[in-house]
Amino acid sequence: HAADSVALSLGSDELIQVQYRPAAIFKNQRSRWDQWVVRHYGYRVDLRNSRPQTVRIRLEDQYPVSLQKDLEVLDLTAEGAQFPTAPETAIPGLVRWELNLEPQAQRALEWGFRVKHLRNKPVVGL
Repeated sequence: HAADSVALSLGSDELIQVQYRPAAIFKNQRSRWDQWVVRHYGYRVDLRNSRPQTVRIRLEDQYPVSLQKDLEVLDLTAEGAQFPTAPETAIPGLVRWELNLEPQAQRALEWGFRVKHLRNKPVVGL
């Protein structure tokens, strides 16, 4: 019964290892007269359970959300992920994985997107 359960986070666990890193970031080659630039961003999260029992992991990240017409986020890919929206969450662009990781198991999650923007308005912070 969902109403009878409570999820607690009791801090970090050294037996659960998480490594987050860019997997690919590159720019499309366009002609010098083209006003648009498309950049591809990819990320990889490596998880390892060193505990003697199965652990349930909820991993959340956020992809960019544009409020401008001259900046578009395209082709979001995140295998096995959920994309919760209101009223479930108030966080725009949320990406969520929920998984069970067996003892001594490793798992890699990859996700990415493309950003299309005007050549004279570079994107900062991705």
